Amino acid sequence: MKPFAVLFLISLLLVPVAAQENQHPCRRSKNPWRHYRVNTVTRITGVVNAVYQRECYFHQAMVVLEIITAEKKVVLVETAPPGFLENPPARGDSLTVTGAWLQTPEPPALIMARRLTWNKRTVELRDPYGFPLWRQQRRRQNRHGRG
Repeated sequence: MKPFAVLFLISLLLVPVAAQENQHPCRRSKNPWRHYRVNTVTRITGVVNAVYQRECYFHQAMVVLEIITAEKKVVLVETAPPGFLENPPARGDSLTVTGAWLQTPEPPALIMARRLTWNKRTVELRDPYGFPLWRQQRRRQNRHGRG
């Protein structure tokens, strides 16, 4: 086989691997809450720098907060779908996050939030094991709607 053909075949094999490495960790699993590791749960405080939505989990949008901690580290906080978290914290709000660290190949660090506290308001997003409360809400609505 010609050297060019061998290199071409090898490059084709490496493309999917490179694409997976650059993906957000939540896109690699059909059950994202399984990434929630109870042994990595932490509590951090910081100031919200940005609020945006990211497509994640079967093309479902998630509200993501970028916060800056007292140590001047940038941390991304993955919260919930916009319909569940209707009034997210705004830029400049002081925020306390309880959640589990996700392993990411490069900075910034990422936390799956279980609880958010800001402006004397607390919102629970997940149960203690990391299962999303918005999924439980959807199940209850479906169960009552089939009567």
